[in-house]
Amino acid sequence: MKKLKIMKIKPMQLSAPIAQPLEFKPLIPIKLQNQNEGIPDQSMQPMQLSTLGSFGPQKTVLPDAGNQPDPTPEKIKKYKQNKFKIVEQVVKKSLRKHPEDVLHGSQSLKMLLPQYSRDPQDWDILSPTEKKRALALEAAIDRRAGCDIAETRYMRIPKTSMTPDDPRDSKELYQVVTPSISGDPDIDIMDKPSGIKTMRYKGITHESLQDQYDKARTRQVRQPIKAQKARSDQQDIEKYCASKGKKIKGR
Repeated sequence: MKKLKIMKIKPMQLSAPIAQPLEFKPLIPIKLQNQNEGIPDQSMQPMQLSTLGSFGPQKTVLPDAGNQPDPTPEKIKKYKQNKFKIVEQVVKKSLRKHPEDVLHGSQSLKMLLPQYSRDPQDWDILSPTEKKRALALEAAIDRRAGCDIAETRYMRIPKTSMTPDDPRDSKELYQVVTPSISGDPDIDIMDKPSGIKTMRYKGITHESLQDQYDKARTRQVRQPIKAQKARSDQQDIEKYCASKGKKIKGR
């Protein structure tokens, strides 16, 4: 048997030196260079509501409805001192002008009941044209403040966040807020459901006391977080009806 010859392969000789690894540096978009100086970080502004989507219903800021200049520190301070009075006057004027809109909740009970236990902060309105009304109220507040201090936020509340007895798959909510002062809504406006019972008082349409009483009772069972407030509202309505010799169903 012939012996096999083992051939030795010599390593290839490179004609050029081995290239050194490239050093990569992060690229900065040209448009962002030297253009953000003096501009606050937008990620820290309350306007960026989309970042809250993972924690609840996502909110969107609607385009500005007014035509007022940006607020100055002096304008903000002055508005803060008169905020509740301005919002109250704007809302009442709108409700008297639009009788199809319905006031409900704590502000309604405060007007209807001579003795009301709670001190409401925001306004709750049911309107067949909720988006239009929200933008109009925003513009009216801006005019009174003399600057662009209010904004309208839109949100869709999913069925999972609503009470089980609500027949809708989701509901739309428009909130008029003053973010430079507080992120809490000054006015909540929702669509006006069909079949709601109403009453007129001093030129304003209110949800009937019976309907508000029924809601207060239901809320204590369906919404534990609001149970204490609902119980207080129920008791105030019962006391008022008893003082007037009126009967309230469900008592």
